[in-house]
Amino acid sequence: GLNLMLLVMYLRLGLRLPGNKVCEFLLTMYNLTISEGEIVHILKQLVVAFGSYYAHLEKMVKIARVKHTDSTSWRVNGKNYFAWVFIAVGVVLYKIRKRNNSRVPLSVFGTKQKGMTLVIDRHSALRALAEKAGFLLQLCWSHILDDSKGLANNFGANGKYVHRKLKEIFALAKSFEGKGMPEHVDALKAEIFLLTLRHYQHSTVRKFVNNLYYRDSVSLFRFVTDPDVDATNNISERKLRHLVIIRKISNGSRSPRGAHATAMLLSVIQTLCMNKKNPLEGLKEILINPSGY
Repeated sequence: GLNLMLLVMYLRLGLRLPGNKVCEFLLTMYNLTISEGEIVHILKQLVVAFGSYYAHLEKMVKIARVKHTDSTSWRVNGKNYFAWVFIAVGVVLYKIRKRNNSRVPLSVFGTKQKGMTLVIDRHSALRALAEKAGFLLQLCWSHILDDSKGLANNFGANGKYVHRKLKEIFALAKSFEGKGMPEHVDALKAEIFLLTLRHYQHSTVRKFVNNLYYRDSVSLFRFVTDPDVDATNNISERKLRHLVIIRKISNGSRSPRGAHATAMLLSVIQTLCMNKKNPLEGLKEILINPSGY
């Protein structure tokens, strides 16, 4: 029945239980004998059932004004693939693809994103995406501060100074709570520029601050004047963690079809969780009304 199928889906992907543990749980709790092959068959049926809702999630991500994305490694039949997450307006969308370049997000977003904002780390593929699609970028300050912490740990006084100043600049930027003015952004950029004027003994430190100002400064402070833009991309990393745990348990997928099933069904579950809805109740509601509204 439908209730059992949705429970299997939630146990397998929402709670990330291996197939044999799902079988053990159902036998222990309900005296119900089910095989791992039947679990696979159930998930294949649910991929078809949730197909229209997954397409709806894709449309929502495409038209959202502010979105996040990130990627991590995945395995399909022992070969290297990549798992992507796209987040916007309460939607969590996963894709598993062979490539880790701009083609994947372009297939999701399209090329008509002028004026939209994308929150990312400083991955070069995502910079290429911004140029091709017309995105405004907000670079993740968590990554920037992690990088500067590495400078502090490895390059003595020079690195420690840069790390300390960047933490101060970020704290000031956050204090505006998205209600800052363009002149505030200019003042923050000026603080970054002052870092480039200092003499650094280590070329790595000098290159880091120069890139931060001359290459990245236009994309550092959009969150200062826009309350809908987050200063970090931490939400993408948190949502990717669900796939990372599944990968560690199952070692990835056995086939591209299985990878697609994992991405699609987990998208539905995590979108419900992100909106603080009961997953099992929400899954039933979606099947009744696939548009979600």
